[in-house]
Amino acid sequence: MQIGIVGLPNVGKSTLFNALTRANAQVADYPFTTVDKNVGIAEVPDERLKRLGELMKPEKLTGARIQFVDIAGLVKGSSKGEGLGNTFLAHIREVDCILHVLRCFRKGGVAHVDGSVDPLRDAEVVSTELALADMESLDVRIEKAKKGAEKGDREAESSLQSMLEARQILDSGGSLAAIDGPPTGLLSAKPVLYVMNMDEGDISSHNFSELESVKQYAKERMARACAVCAKGELELAEFERQERKVMRRELGLEGYGLAQLVLESFLLLNLITFYTIKGPETRAWHLPVNSRVTEAAGKVHSDLEKGFIKAEVVSFSDLEKSGAMQEVKNRGLMRTEGKDYIVQDGDVILVRFHV
Repeated sequence: MQIGIVGLPNVGKSTLFNALTRANAQVADYPFTTVDKNVGIAEVPDERLKRLGELMKPEKLTGARIQFVDIAGLVKGSSKGEGLGNTFLAHIREVDCILHVLRCFRKGGVAHVDGSVDPLRDAEVVSTELALADMESLDVRIEKAKKGAEKGDREAESSLQSMLEARQILDSGGSLAAIDGPPTGLLSAKPVLYVMNMDEGDISSHNFSELESVKQYAKERMARACAVCAKGELELAEFERQERKVMRRELGLEGYGLAQLVLESFLLLNLITFYTIKGPETRAWHLPVNSRVTEAAGKVHSDLEKGFIKAEVVSFSDLEKSGAMQEVKNRGLMRTEGKDYIVQDGDVILVRFHV
């Protein structure tokens, strides 16, 4: 799963990316610093995995991971190729969802590309550019579908109606999130998480007036929103985990950090977590909601999916209450499931297979 970090220039995209992945993408206070997309991996914070580590005492503990992509800054006219618009649009088509960084910080001496800080205005700029690009794409696809429909192509006729509905919604400034199954390949149909990049002082003093307005904006578009101080998070990333925890509490940043952002991203992608505990590694994996156990097996290794026989499954809560796998079996809490079993969030799975 890929999440694309987007936004206007100088809103803190690369700073946030670096904090998330502890990478070192070029950062500067002028537009178009990020010309090529930067790709990094972040682990999903998981208290259940930590608890499994305490119970199973594995040699290695590995969290579920999400891939983040830092995409070149967008400006007005990007849908027509202005600035780095063509690069932006090409990269954003590849991601599964959008993490839209909105500038709320006023300190730091970094000029805003439009001269003033206004997160809702900035959100509209990006949304409009995505909608314009989609409308241009739809116009071409609609004409092609019309020709097919005139020749009696039922599939073309069905897709034509869907595209006409999407085109009308975009033209009126509406959200494609309201459509059940919008046409494929549309940028503005991707799930969105709005991230308010705030001054550290505003978070610690709970100055959230702008956050509430963005949350309402997001709610109207069936999106999500959260707050973070990217600069502060990047500085905290230099410290050890326990030190970060203490400093975050002292700075008043608890509940507004990267952990919340990654979890919001996870929820946005509509994913669940399952666990494997066999061998030296205990590991968390992510999987789309309503996935079969054979798909979970394939996430671990393709051989497990191909040679799947059955799965032995216990819920995390039952394992935690039991304290050990042997006690799980003694209590009769281990279930045997076939290939059509739908994996539940928190399942601990052992796959039986043949080569």
